[in-house]
Amino acid sequence: MRNKIVYQNSAFSLLLGFFLMILTFSYSVLGAQPIPSLTYTVSLQPNQRGRVEIAVQGYNTSSMSFRILSTDTVLNAILNIGDASAYDSQNLPLSLSPLSNGWRVNNPGRGNFTFKYSFGTSLMRTGEYGTYFCRVSPDGAFFLNEVVFLYPDELPGRIEVVFQKPSSWTIGTSLTPLGNDHYSIPSAPDLKSGLIYDSTRMGVAEAVATENCGGTPITFIAYKPTSSYERFWYPAYGNSQVQQMQEYINLNCNSINYFKSIFGFWPGSDRYWISTFSTGVMERPTNYDHWMQAWPRERYSQVPHHTLHAWIWSGNPQASLLFNAEENSWFHEGIPSYYESKLTAVLTGNTMWRGALYPDYLITKRAAKFGLLKKGSVNNYALGCMRALAMDKKIAESTSGKKSLDHLLTVLGQRYGLSKTGFNRDEMLNTLTEVTGSNLNNFYQSYFSGQVSSELPPVDGYMIDYLGNFLQWLDYQLTSQTYMNQAKGFRTMFLIDIELALHDSIGYGSDEHSTATASGLYHLDKFRNAIGNSASVTKEKVIKTLSSLTGVDQSDFFEFYTVLGVTPSVNEIMAWLEKSSTTTTTVPPTTTTIAPSSEGGGGGGGCFIATAAYGSPMEYHVQILRDFRDRYLLDHKLGKKFVNLYYQATPQIAQAISKSETLRFLTRWLLIPFVGVAYLTINFGIMTTLLIITLAILLLISFVWVLRKTDIFFRHYYF
Repeated sequence: MRNKIVYQNSAFSLLLGFFLMILTFSYSVLGAQPIPSLTYTVSLQPNQRGRVEIAVQGYNTSSMSFRILSTDTVLNAILNIGDASAYDSQNLPLSLSPLSNGWRVNNPGRGNFTFKYSFGTSLMRTGEYGTYFCRVSPDGAFFLNEVVFLYPDELPGRIEVVFQKPSSWTIGTSLTPLGNDHYSIPSAPDLKSGLIYDSTRMGVAEAVATENCGGTPITFIAYKPTSSYERFWYPAYGNSQVQQMQEYINLNCNSINYFKSIFGFWPGSDRYWISTFSTGVMERPTNYDHWMQAWPRERYSQVPHHTLHAWIWSGNPQASLLFNAEENSWFHEGIPSYYESKLTAVLTGNTMWRGALYPDYLITKRAAKFGLLKKGSVNNYALGCMRALAMDKKIAESTSGKKSLDHLLTVLGQRYGLSKTGFNRDEMLNTLTEVTGSNLNNFYQSYFSGQVSSELPPVDGYMIDYLGNFLQWLDYQLTSQTYMNQAKGFRTMFLIDIELALHDSIGYGSDEHSTATASGLYHLDKFRNAIGNSASVTKEKVIKTLSSLTGVDQSDFFEFYTVLGVTPSVNEIMAWLEKSSTTTTTVPPTTTTIAPSSEGGGGGGGCFIATAAYGSPMEYHVQILRDFRDRYLLDHKLGKKFVNLYYQATPQIAQAISKSETLRFLTRWLLIPFVGVAYLTINFGIMTTLLIITLAILLLISFVWVLRKTDIFFRHYYF
């Protein structure tokens, strides 16, 4: 009996030793040299140059180059950067070699080092009206990451960003929050795109809300209306600011899901954010797979347009579908413009939004008369929209109503979007033939080939169906509290502004596109000053005034719009002149605060238990688990469900663990196998990790089998 006890104790000791050996090995592997990583610390103060310090760790190289990777070929973004310096781990200076778009840090010691520089307060493209790429003001800050973050030639394994800024400023970004103004870069599709192709905005937030959209958190940040940030909500809407934010989040989510159903994939970030837009400056729109501007309710149709830009837009370096043909504007801007009205009417359940298509029809017809179809804004938006409408109707007619423009986008998305290879005119025509079963080459040649086709698209017969919705939409816009209220509710003033904007050479922000999308009427003051008082207004005087202001013969102004369904009126102009002399007051919005959701957020970016066990979201083991979540779990449907369940179930457990040192110690040991699997998967891939686990299980089974055989042997010969 004594021998049996000795044997059992020995067997238990061997088994325990085996597990301890595995745990020790895992712990030693995880305690090895961290993967190469960068930590950007960005310091910001109002009206001062920003400062960046890059902590470089885990590299074994004698030099490293850091470059500006701006995709804008016109802007010299390197001029935004200055005061570059570098220091080794002992805070001794390292030498720098200047490059055309950055610097090379010479590091003979091959250890960790820091690279520091500053960036400007108001970078904008020379000669362009109000388009800022980087702005630090009293109200906050905005910058495209591509003009602030210098990026190394050597690929890092992990990137994190820490912001040091005024406590009153709220950060807007699609980066993954770790807590305390600390963020990590999403690992898919690659670290560079996760950092560079994004934007960052700061300001005083009145409210913040986060909702989950099919596994992608959408955060709405309502910045306090200032000289830099306009309102997205007005009391006249009849709801609360909170309700308006929720309405806007839902509209964005539904737009994303609609286009995901068409293309079959989402090319964007794993986080998505919305913020109020700026006034006074026209900040350059960035990638809409990360960030959406929040407009007042009257501009809801902008949401589907810019959501579609996540897939289709020549200005988005991450866009999936790029049409490489001279007439690409009808595809890149015309199709999103067409879906403005088409999809908004569906998503809101209000057919009034179908009427948002009609101004593009008016502009196209009027621009054709004056030879303005090649004008950039007309070509991109109005003419492009009419081309997209004509294509949608032609596909439907060719398939007896069974297919639409949606089906063309589906095939193009699957064939060229997933690979981001781009496609040419012949490939477009081949796809059209495949979708419709008909040869549409002659149709395309007549209305699409070339920047401006030889003939206008044949849409006149369709537009009668949109006229009623347009008049309803127009009355809604002209009585709003936004810039459209300069018309004081009179339709004629909308038409006059189109006439003036068509011939305005100032450019973006005051052209006919802005009038058509309800962003504002910018020319009516000019008309008021030129026309004089209301008592002397006649048709002849209106025509003479418009002709003088536009530089073209406007003698058909009244007849032209009457034929197209909107009748200009001298009486309306007279009433407007009398009414526009009075001022209107707007009730300021109330301030509401919504606490940010914990969806994927605090507690180590969602790793609640690991953060509680190891004490910090930045601890090495927590970062491994977080990287595993971002790279593998969130990329799969079951993984996302598991993560969501984890977020719901673990916060209270984590809170209990954090209060007990014993529980923290036990949890750390229990987590080691999970951290080991995550580490192996991240560094060696899923298949290699599965092979290693399988071999370990077989080894354990073999070990147990040997023990059982040994037990039988001992019992047979000794007992």
